[in-house]
Amino acid sequence: MAARCPARLGAQVETGEVLGVLASAAIAEDDILLGRYDGAQVETWLVNWAAPEQRLRLRVDTIGEIVREDGVFRAELRSPQQALNAVRGRLYQGLCDAVVGDGRCGVDLTLPAHRGMATVLAVIDPFQVLVAGLGGFDEGWFAFGVGHWSVGRREGLADPVLTHRRVPEGDVLGFATKVGEWVEPGDVLEVTVGCDRRFATCKARFGNGVNFRGFPHVPGSDYVLRHPRSGDAMDGRAVVP
Repeated sequence: MAARCPARLGAQVETGEVLGVLASAAIAEDDILLGRYDGAQVETWLVNWAAPEQRLRLRVDTIGEIVREDGVFRAELRSPQQALNAVRGRLYQGLCDAVVGDGRCGVDLTLPAHRGMATVLAVIDPFQVLVAGLGGFDEGWFAFGVGHWSVGRREGLADPVLTHRRVPEGDVLGFATKVGEWVEPGDVLEVTVGCDRRFATCKARFGNGVNFRGFPHVPGSDYVLRHPRSGDAMDGRAVVP
């Protein structure tokens, strides 16, 4: 295995690479391709090969993109500075910034109405699968939800669901990632209800408007950027009634 991790001054994210071949029975190629090691922590040590107890840890990185080429894998390493790119605090926006079912949202995803078991009937394309078992739910109920795989090669993984539509043969789930290459008929997943993060959906679908974590009455850019016009009310009243 070879590593290239150049050091730079400043707060920018440092990136490096690790190249090598799989030589461990504990790491399967499928696990890498399925993304099980995405975001894993990698430590780089300076070691005296003649006396391994003499060593010094040089850096700690996380794995980004992993590429497989000609029997060799290449993993991108990202320095801890990448955490500085994460959003801290809250943004004033119309959509809710909570994740459905988390502590800030408060929706109980353990309720039978909020989750369903589905069995794969066919793979339509890399992003869509035809499933059975969701006939008792409305079309679109699981759009923007999450599919938790319990049987099959993706067992233990969770994939975001973007679309949920009904066809005569069953229900079609559209995923944000390419699951088709790793799924086959008979695989089982549990799907949790989704939310498009709009106030109207939060109120109508979950009756959870009191916990909405967005700002649905914030004026849009069309209002903020428009010029004053004759007849506009400029008396300090609320922008949104």
